[in-house]
Order: sequence, then C-alpha cells, then structure tokens
Amino acid sequence: VGKLNLNFLSRADASAGSTWGVNFGAGGVAINANGGDISIISDLPKLLNTTGNNTNTILSVGGKITIAPYINSATICLNGASAGCTTNLSATVFGGANALLQPNFSNILIGGPKQTGTVYVNTVPTTYSTAQIRTLTITSPLTIQEALISGACATNCTNNRIFVTGTVTDGGVTTSPGGFNLIAYTVPTAANNSMAAFIGPVSITTIGSQYYSSLYLSSDTTNTVLTASGANSNITLGPIYAYGPASSPVTVLAGNQITILANSNIATFDATKKLPLSLTAKTIDISAGGIAIQTRGGDITLTADTMLLTPVEGAAANSIQSLNTAATQSTNGVLTINTLTAARPILINNSSIASALVLGNGVFSGASVIQPSFNSIIIGSTSHTGQIIVNGSSADVTSFTAPVQLLNSTTNGGAITVNGSITNSSAWMSAYSTFGNYGMAIASSTGLNLNG
Repeated sequence: VGKLNLNFLSRADASAGSTWGVNFGAGGVAINANGGDISIISDLPKLLNTTGNNTNTILSVGGKITIAPYINSATICLNGASAGCTTNLSATVFGGANALLQPNFSNILIGGPKQTGTVYVNTVPTTYSTAQIRTLTITSPLTIQEALISGACATNCTNNRIFVTGTVTDGGVTTSPGGFNLIAYTVPTAANNSMAAFIGPVSITTIGSQYYSSLYLSSDTTNTVLTASGANSNITLGPIYAYGPASSPVTVLAGNQITILANSNIATFDATKKLPLSLTAKTIDISAGGIAIQTRGGDITLTADTMLLTPVEGAAANSIQSLNTAATQSTNGVLTINTLTAARPILINNSSIASALVLGNGVFSGASVIQPSFNSIIIGSTSHTGQIIVNGSSADVTSFTAPVQLLNSTTNGGAITVNGSITNSSAWMSAYSTFGNYGMAIASSTGLNLNG
C-alpha cells in the first residue's frame, strides 16, 4: 500500500457564526496515511469523541500533519484549561493513553505561514499573561508557526503571537521522540514585534531538535530550560529579550549543537534585570555574526568541546558581555568557559592541537568577542583534566579585559602552559584579592610552564 495524502477542509467561518467544522465526534475513526501527509483545516474541528474517552486515531509514520483554522485570524489553544479559542486542541490530541495523533509523524504543524491569530500553549486568552502549571506531552516533533508581520508591539502584542507556559515534553521516550519549533517572525534587533512569549517558568524537554526564531521572557518568566537530549539534536536560537523579573535565567542543553542566528540580540529591558545564560553542547556556534549578548550582570556559562565565537569572514562583529555597572565590579557577571569533555585541551590564541577547544585570536584579543568589565573570567574548571595552552609562540600576546582564572583539576589536571605574553587591561585586577595583583590565578596539579 502506498502513501495516502489526505486533506480535510471546512470552509465554515466561526467568526461569522457558523458552528460547523471537520467533525470526528462520533468516535471510532481510524486514519492511517502510511507515511503520506495530512491536513485538517477547520475553524471548529471536533477531532475527539464528543462523549467518553477518545477512540479516534490518526497515524502516518514519517508523514506530516497540519492543523490550522480556516480563517487565518482565528485563535488556537493547545492544552488550554478550557475551550477558550476558535480552534481548541486538548492534551489528548497530542499524547496520553487515548491520544488522537499517534507517534512518529515527521512533523506536526500548528498554524502556518498565513496564521495571524494568536496560538496559546498550556493556556488560553483569559489567562495568557499568568503562569500556568500545565504539561503538554508530544510524541512527534511539533512546530507552531505564525505569519510574518512588521508592525510594532503597540499593535501586535496580543495578536499574531505565540504564548507558551508550563512544560512541553516527549517524556524521554526514545521510540517516539519529539521536537519543538516556534516560528514567530520578528526583527532581531527590536523587541516584541512578534516574538514567541514565555510566561512563567517554562521547560521544553525533547529528544529531538528545537528551534526558536525569537523568545520574549515576560515579567513572570523566572526560569527557562530548553533541553534537546538526543546525541544528534540541535537547538537554534534567535533573539531573546528578557522583560523581567529581576533575574530570568535561561539554560540551554543540546546533545549536539547550539546555534544562534545571525544578527540576534540577547538582552534585557534595562539594568535592573539580569539574564543569566548557560549554553551546553558539543558545539556552540555564533559564527553567523552580528550577535550581541548582554546579560546585564547575569553570569554566562559556555560549555562545549568546540566553540565558534568569532564571525565568519564578511559578517558583522559578535560581542559577549555582562555589564551592569561599569564602575562597580560586583554588579557584573562572571564568564565561565569550559569543555564538555574534561580531558579535552583548551587552546587560547593558538591551534597547536587538533582535537581541542580553540579560543583563537579575536576571542579575547584584538577586535574581541569577549567584551570588557566581566566580574571575572574562568577558563577550565576544577574538574578539567586536559592541558591549557596560552599563545602559540614566545612572540604572541593575549590580552584580557577582566580578572582571569585558568583552572585544571588539582588532583589529575594537565599542565598549563603560557607562551609569550599575557596582558590585562582591567581596572579591577589590583583591587580583586582573589586574583592577586595581576588579575590572574592559575591552578593545576601538573604545574605551570612559562615560555617567554
């Protein structure tokens, strides 16, 4: 039996008073498209049994399914607490013992490139601005997409947006891995235009990859955790804008790679709000350029075996900083850079070892990515066991702009070698006793090699 492509379309307009739509309410509906694509376009779909437990199933392993309203401006609710939208899709549509959508679609698309009505995940229009403790369980990659708009927030804050609260997860079930993608078009350097909004603590945990064209962290967003645990899974981030509260930590963990899209700003509303940022993956890639990370005193932790921090040739400069108050060191954030694999060497301003974390020229020195005024910079950790080598020859110079620690395990750490010269332009290096009068601390069980 070959693939079967199916299209269910109801032209009834709910906004005009119609109560009709695609209706599977009688129950016992079993659809298997055998890898073909399915679309259900209807303002008021009744996809589950009208009464009792759901007995309907839709299956198409490897195929795609699209669910969207007929009228593009109609609202969509996923796992809302009540029927608050034109198109209401309960948790049972996506997962659970009586789920409508069976596992392993290649993608489930909600909305699409023409969708202008707001989409709510784990909430409804009457509660969208308040955190909800709700969980949406998925068994296939889920994509929510809005149409491109160019208006400012004043006209688009509550429409043409995606609001997410609570938890979205695939439960870590390897036989039915999920993914999560939010495509909410936005201008990278301007907050609010149509950014996907997180409300309250949000946790997205999938085996598959995740993609966020933009994220707006609302005044209730106290913690954001994005996890794509599969060995080949990636997380892609566009701009992130934290409106509040005083601290809005963002933790991103990918089994393979974290990529930040070109010209993306990661920033806060003002200096009273901090954005602690932690990125962990095999590879961290911001080489597309034009990326400005400013966490306003929030600590930044980068953990990866490969870091592409400098922009590709011809791209705009990147910058990473955590500046809150230029004159007060204690208000600014700590930058920690470490390898994912403890034994992997760290090379600063050199590339003398093939399999190493290379922080080349341009990361700290020259037109540097790492900007001045970090509270401190920590390279390595007390559990890092690989070598750390600064500079490639006695003629090389590495320039830091904050107090620096080079750390290896004090029980089985590799040697720390400094070739050439290190300079430090930080005004705080003589005032910060932890690092001594030169703004530098070095710790390793193997010892220190100085090759001037």
